[in-house]
Amino acid sequence: MKPRFVLSRSQARLAAGGLAAALALYIGATEGDVTNVHAGATTAALAAALAALTRRALFSVAGVGALAVLILATAHVKRLRNDFILHAWDLFDSAQWGFPVVEIAREAPLALAALALGGLVLCGLPFLWRREPADLSRAFAGGAAAGFAAL
Repeated sequence: MKPRFVLSRSQARLAAGGLAAALALYIGATEGDVTNVHAGATTAALAAALAALTRRALFSVAGVGALAVLILATAHVKRLRNDFILHAWDLFDSAQWGFPVVEIAREAPLALAALALGGLVLCGLPFLWRREPADLSRAFAGGAAAGFAAL
């Protein structure tokens, strides 16, 4: 069954560009100066690699961006609470014992909002998958992934 509303190519590209710009600003604000390109380039390389596999630009930027926002917000909350940096096992550990939502809301309401927004975007990815046309060139997306990975 075909969905009633499908994004056009220009709508999907415009939305992906706007979302990528917002994500770049968020990463620049949370990871320090904008000249620190490592986090942004890694996120962009992952999004471009996913776009090469799926041929969907908006889906790729939204999916990788939501995961990046979840990781950055979790790292911010951990830094506020323990004054430690985030380690890979912290995401699994946090999922096991659960986040103390009331304390996080009091200490870092923007981080809680980022966690909620990232979760909502991840839940909306199947909806977006059906509405975005798969017409992105794999060669273009693969070249972008290689370019960002080189940074």
